[in-house]
Amino acid sequence: MADNFEELGVSSEVMGALKEMNIEVPTEIQCIGVPAVMERKSVVLGSHTGSGKTLAYLLPIVQLMREAEASLGRITKPTRELSEQVYRVAKSVSHHARFRSILVSGGSRIRPQEDSLNNAIDMVVGTPGRILQHIEEGNMVYGDIAYLVLDEADTMFDRGFGPDIRKFLAPLKQRALKTNDLGFQTVLVTATMTTAVQKLVDEEFQGIEHLRTSTLHKKIANARHDFVKLSGSEDKLEALLQVLEPSLAKGSKVMVFCNTLNSSRAVDHYLSENQVSTVNYHGKVPAEQRVDNLKKFKDEEGDCPTLVCTDLAARGLDLDVDHVIMFDFPKNSIDYLHRTGRTDRMGAKGDPCFKVLMCVSLQEKVTSLISRKDQMLATRIDEAMRNNESLEALTNDNVRRDAARTQITQDKGRNVKQIRAVIKQRNSRERGGTSSSPPARSPV
Repeated sequence: MADNFEELGVSSEVMGALKEMNIEVPTEIQCIGVPAVMERKSVVLGSHTGSGKTLAYLLPIVQLMREAEASLGRITKPTRELSEQVYRVAKSVSHHARFRSILVSGGSRIRPQEDSLNNAIDMVVGTPGRILQHIEEGNMVYGDIAYLVLDEADTMFDRGFGPDIRKFLAPLKQRALKTNDLGFQTVLVTATMTTAVQKLVDEEFQGIEHLRTSTLHKKIANARHDFVKLSGSEDKLEALLQVLEPSLAKGSKVMVFCNTLNSSRAVDHYLSENQVSTVNYHGKVPAEQRVDNLKKFKDEEGDCPTLVCTDLAARGLDLDVDHVIMFDFPKNSIDYLHRTGRTDRMGAKGDPCFKVLMCVSLQEKVTSLISRKDQMLATRIDEAMRNNESLEALTNDNVRRDAARTQITQDKGRNVKQIRAVIKQRNSRERGGTSSSPPARSPV
C-alpha cells in the first residue's frame, strides 16, 4: 500500500484532478493497478464492488495518453448507466488532465453521438452494442485505438456480451499482427471472477496478468449481515415491511432486491399500498426512466428513499445505500456479493466521483429474508463470511449436491459401523459358544 498517489508515479497534472476530488490516499486496487497499467501491461483488475477500480485504470491510461500526445505532437482520434458513471469520472479528471471524452450508449439518440465522433476525441466510453454500431456505420475506426478497457468484464462474458466483445476484438487483433503496429493495451475490470469466466478471459486474452486484492470474493467488512429465516406460514411481504420501516424512520436509503420482474412488481405494489414511496429499477423500465428513477432515489431532499429492483441494479451503479434488503435470496454467492456491494461503495455523500473512492466508516446493513428453499445456501454463505472464506462458487445446486454427498458419506459410514458391529457380535457369539460347550468325553 502506498501513502499517496505520487508514490505510484502519478503526474502532477493528474494529481490536480485528484486534489479537486479530495482524494489523497489510494485504495488497495489502485496501489496494485496504477503501476501495472502505467507499465503498459495488459491486466485483469479484480476487487470488490466500490473499491475504486474506475480510477485504478483511468488515471494511468489518461497519463499515458497525455505522454503519447506530448511525444508525438498530435491529438489522437479513436477511431447505460455504468458507461455514464465512468464518463462522469473521466470528465472530472479531464478538467485537469485536458483530454476529450464522449459517451456512446444504447437508449440515447445516435445522431448527436455521430456528430461528436466527427470531432477530435481522446476517449470513447460506451456499451458494446452501440460501439459496434458506430464502427459498422463508419463513425469510428480501429486504427488509432491504443487502450481497451472492459469494465464489469465478468458480466460481459457471463451474461451474453461475449459475441459482441469477440466481434469487436477480432479486427484489433488482426491489426496488432502487422509489422509496424504498436498493438493495444487491454485492461479488464471486475468485482468477481469465477473459474469459468477466468478460463474464457485467458483464452481470449492470452498472457494477460491477473491482479487481485485481498478482498475479492470476501465479505464486505463494514456491513452487518442478518439472515431472517421465515416459517412457511409467515407472510413474506409483511416481514419485508417490518424490516424496512425502522430504516426508513432513520432516513436511510434502502434497496430491495427481487429475483424476478413479477416479484419486483408485487413488492412495489404492496409497499405503495402501505404508504411507502418507491422507485423501480428493472429491465422492463425504459432506459431514460431508469436514469430518472435513480436521480429520485439519490436525491437527499427527495421523497423516494426505497429502490425496488432486480439484479440489473446490483452491478456498476454508483449509489449511496445504508440498507440492502434481499426480499428474494439470490441463487448464488456471486450475486450476493454484488448486491451487498451496494452498501460499501468507497464513497461518501456529495460529489459522485468522491463517492467512488473515499471510504465510509459507518456500518451499513444487509438483511436477507430466507425461505425454506434458500436455507442451505444462506447458511453456507453465512458460515463462509464468519470464517472469512471466499464466496466464489457457492450456488443452490452445488450446496445441495455437497449436502447430499455428505449425507451419503455419513450413511455409508453408519452402515459400515453397523456391519462391523454385527460381524463383531457374531464372532463374539461364535467364540462364546465354543468355550461354553466343550466336546463330550467318551464314557470309561
